[in-house]
Amino acid sequence: MYRKGVSAIIINNKNEFLLVNLESFEDKYFAIPGGGIEPEETLEKAVYREINEELGIKPEHLQIVGQSDTPVRFKFKEIKLNRDGVEYEGSERYFFGFRFIGQDSNIKLQDKEIRVYKWVSYDDLKDYLLFDNQLQETLEKIKEIFPIDSSHIALIPYQRSWADKFETEKDNLQKIFNDRAINIEHIGSTSIPGLSAKPIIDIAVLIEKREDGDSFIELVEKLGYQYDKLNSSGERHFFRKGNPTEFHLSVAYQDKGSFWERQILFRDYLRNHSDIRDEYQKIKENLLKNDPTGKESYLSGKSEFVNRVLDLAITRNE
Repeated sequence: MYRKGVSAIIINNKNEFLLVNLESFEDKYFAIPGGGIEPEETLEKAVYREINEELGIKPEHLQIVGQSDTPVRFKFKEIKLNRDGVEYEGSERYFFGFRFIGQDSNIKLQDKEIRVYKWVSYDDLKDYLLFDNQLQETLEKIKEIFPIDSSHIALIPYQRSWADKFETEKDNLQKIFNDRAINIEHIGSTSIPGLSAKPIIDIAVLIEKREDGDSFIELVEKLGYQYDKLNSSGERHFFRKGNPTEFHLSVAYQDKGSFWERQILFRDYLRNHSDIRDEYQKIKENLLKNDPTGKESYLSGKSEFVNRVLDLAITRNE
């Protein structure tokens, strides 16, 4: 018999997922928070109740992202769950997605069911979700409920490793472009020490002519990038790499457009002016609260600030 219930996929501002280890589990087994549905209880009421009963998280510390109306079944591995004298071989769960907007201090284990909770990166879920089909089904629901690339959901504090990732990828790109690359630079928020950012390394390659851009598409795709024609323009070819996205690549042209100049100018100004950098961070944080997708209004909302910084940089010749 499969026990019907709800599961909550909860992500924090570090792009990590909340997992729980139940008292009935071995130490190595973790699961997405959730539980059974009470008689006459709606799915939404059940998921909020379970989150509060297990973890003490209140509704005001959660921002709902979406839900899946199609349940999935998990068959328990090695153990069976006994509830009210009924032994269950697995669980049939309806999934909800939330963004946790509180602090870890707001998480208070409420009953004896949960031994410990853990925040786990997307890539590390495989090390904790060990029941049959549990990992596969959970990853599918993450992609369904969070239709956006999870790399766009949150800002994380500046990481020194971002510069190292750029250097490694630069070496790979240099082999593709050879002497046809006038320059390769780390751009975007991850290139600015002290600035929180989405964990995506933005890279710009400057080539001589716009007409040569298409000739690099197939070569770049062999490095694992995907050409994004929709977001390309008359002044750059745009590529993405990774799932979740790890790299953005812009191939800019010396003979057309000012993409390269704008990116370098903006980056260098924020590197040299910590007050403006901190102002930019606050703007991004506020925009992300209003648009958790990290796209659309988040992106458009930064435009006024970016243009102001570019004007300052040009006026002061910096």
